[in-house]
Amino acid sequence: MSSPLEVSSKKKPKMLRQVVKNMNKPRDPRFDERAGTLNQTHVNTMYSFLDEQRMKEIRQIKKKMKKTKGAERKEELQRALQSIQEKERARKQRMEQQKLKSQRNKALKKSKGFHLKNSDSKKLELLYKFQQLKKQGSLKRALKNRRKRNIEKDKKHLTETQ
Repeated sequence: MSSPLEVSSKKKPKMLRQVVKNMNKPRDPRFDERAGTLNQTHVNTMYSFLDEQRMKEIRQIKKKMKKTKGAERKEELQRALQSIQEKERARKQRMEQQKLKSQRNKALKKSKGFHLKNSDSKKLELLYKFQQLKKQGSLKRALKNRRKRNIEKDKKHLTETQ
């Protein structure tokens, strides 16, 4: 008796069974952040051989169509050829749309230059001026003169309105 023993299915298994758990859970790289982001140009270059394969398939179907004489078989091949050609057309159209979209985005980015509003640029100039005065140590005197000027302006406006 060199054959392995079979365990009867009628006997109950022991309560303490040794079960090996799979520690590595399968993960789908499409939804996993650890896989990184998708670089479409890289994918296109890596799978460029598929384009050649599709073209070979189209050529083979056309050859088969020339050789076959049955009408039904020719129709099947014609449908298969149309299907492949339609998929190829749709893929090329999607690629063109992506190119156009990226060109539009680039053009919009170039035309929409970053411009500060006048009020913001004046605030930045004042900030720079105060930082320079602070470095020189004459900030207190400059602020004092500024307050005096503002007080004089207020006095002028008050006298003009009365």
